Amino acid sequence: FINTPTLAPRQQHELERKFRANVYDRFMVILKIFHERARTKEAKLQVELAEIPYLKSRLSEENWIYTSSTSRMRGTGETPLSVKRRVLAERESKLNQQLQQIKDDRKVTRVKRKKKALPVVAVVGYTNAGKTTLIKQLTKEESLEPKDQLFATLDSTVHAGKLPCTMKVLFLDTIGFISDLPHELVQSFSATLEDVLLADALIHVRDVSHPLTDVQKRDVIKVLRGLNPPPSLLENMIEVHNKIDLVNSTDDSSDDEESSTSESDLLTRQDKGEGIPVSATEGSGVDVLWDRIQETVLQATGNKHVVFAVPADGPHLSWLHQNATVTTVESTNENTLQISAVISMTNFAKYNAKFHNNTKLKQI
Repeated sequence: FINTPTLAPRQQHELERKFRANVYDRFMVILKIFHERARTKEAKLQVELAEIPYLKSRLSEENWIYTSSTSRMRGTGETPLSVKRRVLAERESKLNQQLQQIKDDRKVTRVKRKKKALPVVAVVGYTNAGKTTLIKQLTKEESLEPKDQLFATLDSTVHAGKLPCTMKVLFLDTIGFISDLPHELVQSFSATLEDVLLADALIHVRDVSHPLTDVQKRDVIKVLRGLNPPPSLLENMIEVHNKIDLVNSTDDSSDDEESSTSESDLLTRQDKGEGIPVSATEGSGVDVLWDRIQETVLQATGNKHVVFAVPADGPHLSWLHQNATVTTVESTNENTLQISAVISMTNFAKYNAKFHNNTKLKQI
C-alpha cells in the first residue's frame, strides 16, 4: 500500500515490478473496502459508479504498458483503447440512470414521511465512530448489528424511535466519513447523502477515545460543508462525544494537542455546550442526549410542548389525538382534563379557532 491519493499506471507498474507484489494507492484500498461492504443493490451501483472515473483516467497511460493501442478491432475500425472508453461511457450512463431512479424513489419516500410529519434526525460521523451503536441504544432496535470495522454502513437506513415526550422520530444511519474521502465516492453516494441535507436535525458522533479525534472532527465538518447543507442544520448540530468508557483506558500518549482527552475534560466541554459525553455501548449519557435531541427537533419542526385544560366530555381530546402527540392526560376534577401534548404552531392555531379557545402556550 502506497499512501498517496492515486498512482499513475506507470508508477504502479514500476512498483509492482520492483516489489513483485500487487501495489495499491489510497483510492483503490478504500474502493476495495467499499466493494466488500456493499450489500444492497444501491450500494453496489454507487461503488461501481465511483470506480469508473478512476478507470477512465488510467486508460491513456495504459498504452505505455500495453503496446496494442495501434491495433484495430477487426471489422469495427476501433482501437482497443477506444473500445474500452466506449464501454466505460456506456456503463457510466446506465449506472447514472439506475441511480436517478433510486433518487426519484427516495423523493417519493420523503414525501410520505413529510405527510406523516415524522421528524428525521441524521446521524453522521467518522467511520467506526459508533453511529449504528448509538442508534441502537436510542431506538432499542434489536435487529441492528453494529460492527467494529471501517465503512460497515454504506446505505442510509432508517430506524424509528420516540422522544421523551413520546413523539415519533426517525433516525437516519449514514455512511461513515474519512479524511480526504475521494471526490468520486462523494459524488456517487450523493443519492444517499441527500437524506442528510433534508433532515430536521444532525447528530455528529465522535470517537473521543481516538488519538486523532479532533482531526476526524475537522474532516467530517469539511465533508458536510461540501454538501452545502442549510446553515441552520450545521449551526444546531448536536455533537456527541462517544466511547467515553474507553477514554480513561487509553494510553496518555504524550502532549500531542490532537490526542484524545480525559473524561473530566469532556464533562467540562459539555458544560460549555461543546459536546455530550456518551457511551453508546453502556448507555451512559443517553438521557442527557435525549433531552438535547428533543429540544433540537421541536425547535426545527416548529412544534411546542403545550398543556391544555379541556372539558372532560368534549371532543377536544379526540381532536388532539388526531392532530398532535398527546403525552399525558390527567383528570383535575370531574369536568376538566389536563392534557400535555406536542403540537405544531399551525395545528395550535387551528385548535384555538375550532374550539373558540384562547389556550396560551406553556412550553414544558
